Order: sequence, then structure tokens, then C-alpha cells
Amino acid sequence: DTERLDGFWDVLSAAASVTNTAILLKDKNANAPISAANLQNMKFDKIFLGKEAQAFLGDPEPNAIIMITGEPGQGKSTLMLWLANQFAANVGKTLFLSMEEGISDKFRDKIKRTGAHPNLMIDTKIPTTLQGYNAFFIDSKDSSGMKWSEILALHKTNPKCAIAFIARNRKDGVFKGESDLKYDCDIEITVAEGKAYTTKNRFAQLQSMAVPGVVWNPVQINVSANESATVGA
Repeated sequence: DTERLDGFWDVLSAAASVTNTAILLKDKNANAPISAANLQNMKFDKIFLGKEAQAFLGDPEPNAIIMITGEPGQGKSTLMLWLANQFAANVGKTLFLSMEEGISDKFRDKIKRTGAHPNLMIDTKIPTTLQGYNAFFIDSKDSSGMKWSEILALHKTNPKCAIAFIARNRKDGVFKGESDLKYDCDIEITVAEGKAYTTKNRFAQLQSMAVPGVVWNPVQINVSANESATVGA
């Protein structure tokens, strides 16, 4: 009986050794380079944002970072609200941080034009966590006072959450903010005269579209005897 018991422990020990070796090999292979042939067949998580948004942005990854830039009064906030509603309707619970217009009649009118899905939540306070949300929209980064490092730290509370924000342009046409913004974002959208243009997109070819809910109707008004200005209605 003692010999049989010793033999049993020898077999069990050998099995454990083989199992541990397999685990070590698996872990080692996980960090090894992957062949191009295998990579082309890999599947990655994507999100569908509806046909209209898909035609414009493609199928982003769930944690995509989207930056929207442009001059004042061109349709940036309206595009943000429309895009947030697409996330709410097709992906899940979405938080919209309304720091530019707050909770106001003007903001309400934009929602009426862009859609009001029940999954779209509006707040004027910076959250402490993104747990429970599929997307977080900031209108705007400048008005929120948040640094890019703070936004990334907040993103770490839910790495699978998408983030979109508006970065205002300066008078010279260059957006305000840290240089890392342009490099860290997956999608960059420029809005001008009621049209949106992707100037960077890691998920699709560059596209353009009219901003939903915006009717661009430039009107010439006299400012003085020698100059005039154009405003969009």
C-alpha cells in the first residue's frame, strides 16, 4: 500500500509539473511577438453607432477618444449632443457634462433637435468615476477646467468607456490645450459652418457630414460703415 501511495504521489507531482510548465509557456507566449498572418485574423471589440454615425466615423473601439475642435458658433456643441445620443441609443448609458450652457432653455432646444434617448444623462458636475457608463462627453474641456492628465485619470476608473470632448480654437485657428491631445485622441473632428470633418480617424477613412440639427444660413450684418460680419443662423 505504501508503494502504491508513493506511486500515486509521483504521478500527481508529475502532472502538476506538466501543468505548471504549460502555464509558464502560455504566459511566455502571451508576451511573445505575434505573426502578421495571425494578427490579420484577430478580432477586436467594435461599437456600432447607427448608420449615419457609422458612415461618418466607422466602427470605433469601445474606449475610443474623440476630440472636436472649431471656431465659436459653428455647431460643435450640437454635433457633440447628437453624437452622445447615438452612443446612448446604440451602445449604452452615456454621461454628458454640460459646462458651456448648463441646464438651460438653449441647451434644451438643442436636445430637441438632436434626440433625447433615456440612456443619455446630463450633469454639470465633474464625476469622480465613470463606472456604469459606456461614454463620457465633455462640453467643453476648457469650461470644465480639467487638465488632460485629469481626464486620463478619470478614464482609468473605467478603461472601456469612450470619451469625447470639445477643445476650443484660439483666434489663430489652433485649438487650445496640451499638445498631447492631438496625439492621444483616436478621432479628431473639425466643425466649420455647420459641417463636420474628420481630420484624423484610426477606424475609418476621413469623411465629412452636415451637422444634424444645424441649418447653416449665413446672414450679412453691418458692423460699421467700413466693415461687415457674417453670422450663422
